[in-house]
Amino acid sequence: MTSPLERLITDVSEALILLGRQGQCDQTLLGQLDVLCSHPERARALARDLAKKHPELPEDVRDWMERGRIRAVRPASESAIEAAASNADESIGLALQAARRARAMRDNLHEPLLANLGRVNNQWAMSILDL
Repeated sequence: MTSPLERLITDVSEALILLGRQGQCDQTLLGQLDVLCSHPERARALARDLAKKHPELPEDVRDWMERGRIRAVRPASESAIEAAASNADESIGLALQAARRARAMRDNLHEPLLANLGRVNNQWAMSILDL
C-alpha cells in the first residue's frame, strides 16, 4: 500500500500532466512537488521523467518540466527581420540570374544542335527535340 505522501506526489504529478495537456505551466504546483519530494533534485527527476513519458505534451510544457522554469522567448527585432529579408532577396536575385544564364545557354545551343542533328537524321532529330 502506498503512503499518503506518495499518493499526494502522484496526484500533483497527474495535475501537472493534466494542465500540461492544456498547454499550461503551473510553477506553484511544480513548487509543491518540490516540497512533497523533500529534495528538489528528486522533484526535478520526477518532472523530467513525466516529460519523457508524455510526448503528447506541447514542447514548451515538456521543456518547462525538464528545466523547472519557463524559457523566455524574445521576439525578433525589426533590424534582424529586415536583415533576414535582405539576405533572402539577395539569394532569390542570384537564383534568378542563374536561371536566366541557363536559359540563354540553352537557347544558344538549340539552333546549332538542331542543325547538327538534322545532318545525321532529320527524323531522329525531331524525336530527340520532342523530349
